[in-house]
Amino acid sequence: MENTLTNTSDMSYTYTWQLLNPEVLPSSWAFQGFCDNVTCYTSSSPNLWYEGNPVTSGELAAGAISELKLQMYIETTDENAEVVFRFKISTDNQEDTAYYLVSKSPLGISVIPMDDHRVGVYPNPGSQVQDLNIFISKELNAQNMVITDILGKQIGILNLSTHQEIYKISELGNITSGHYFVHVLGKSGEHIATRKFVVNN
Repeated sequence: MENTLTNTSDMSYTYTWQLLNPEVLPSSWAFQGFCDNVTCYTSSSPNLWYEGNPVTSGELAAGAISELKLQMYIETTDENAEVVFRFKISTDNQEDTAYYLVSKSPLGISVIPMDDHRVGVYPNPGSQVQDLNIFISKELNAQNMVITDILGKQIGILNLSTHQEIYKISELGNITSGHYFVHVLGKSGEHIATRKFVVNN
């Protein structure tokens, strides 16, 4: 599972990456490491990156693309769970967060590199509404999630928890085949983000 970083400048540079949330994985899952543009590091590497220590990449040439690859090993028989990894990616002039969502369910294993999408619906489109999830980063301090159809009719509303980031779309009402929008709202009702999703029941 990977995100990418593109050097759009006319000069080479290095970047720094840092794991923001070392996760406690399900006991049957195996974390294998993280790769930048030069090196793949295991969770036992001496630079202690897995404990949150920042790591500087190799030099990235102008116009070049660097893979940012998270490596996991999960058997289809392993326990079901969802884990979100966050990495801060920094250059001299910019800072972003790369998200990776790893989901193991009875339907299989999904790996979703989320770039800096702090709100995302997956899988999208979805064939069964009960399988649709929405990820909302706790960093957004969101208060409510509202589902509407394409005509703006409200289908459902859900109060969000400060301790939860992954929600089932099916919690928000009777959703049949069609196109919908999920609206994420702040504590004062302000709009934070909107995402479109499709249900193909």
